Amino acid sequence: KTTTTPLTLACYQGDVAAISDLLQKGAGVDQEDSDGYTPLFVVSLKGHVDAARVLLDAGAAIDKRRAGDWSPVGIACALGHVDVATLLLDRGAAVDLCLDGATPLRPLLVASRNQNLGAMRLCLEHGANVNCADKEGTTGLHVACQNGHVDAVRLLLDNGAEVDRVKESADSDSDSDSDSDLFAYRNQNLDIMQLCLERGADVNLADKEGTTVLYDACKNGHVGAARLLLDKGAEVDRADEDGFTQLWRACRGGHVDVARLLLDKG
Repeated sequence: KTTTTPLTLACYQGDVAAISDLLQKGAGVDQEDSDGYTPLFVVSLKGHVDAARVLLDAGAAIDKRRAGDWSPVGIACALGHVDVATLLLDRGAAVDLCLDGATPLRPLLVASRNQNLGAMRLCLEHGANVNCADKEGTTGLHVACQNGHVDAVRLLLDNGAEVDRVKESADSDSDSDSDSDLFAYRNQNLDIMQLCLERGADVNLADKEGTTVLYDACKNGHVGAARLLLDKGAEVDRADEDGFTQLWRACRGGHVDVARLLLDKG
């Protein structure tokens, strides 16, 4: 059962007058409810910027996390409440504060995951580490490529994202090693692939099984992706660690157009 305080209830509603009155009467500006929500976290969650300003003026702890997890600026970025996030960052909120929990995240990464371009831009303007990653080694660029979010990919690359950053999971047994192009390819977004290649992505970069983006394209019959990669210099006779070539994979899958393309390229 969740128990709340009058101040928390006023914060959910964004009732600035009630919030001000309760604070004047001695309500605890950082008092948590039974879910670990502080008043500032609640207004950040709901997007009430005027209420957030009142709480900050009253001395609310700007980086106090919900039960050691989400920070106010983190939840504001995740939900796209850019005006609240702007206020918090302008008042000194930590832009790279790690949001602990089952999957450690940072504001830029959660904004990327939720495709909130405005929040992403805001974090970068306030000095966020563009290559920050979660415990699986996933960066904002990986996420943007995977989601097919071209504008987000461009924004991150413009701000120095590593285009060939390989996922480095904390789990040594993970099979998730990949680069941004591979994510883009699996989403079949040729615009993102083209953009990453223009920014210097290694067209022949392979994962730990020896699989390249072209190999994956041939295996899955994506002729448009295969043509783009070959035009950009992908190795036509590349094989995986088991010795299976791209042509073999295309033929095995019955992908005639891809096989013909490979043969035409030598």
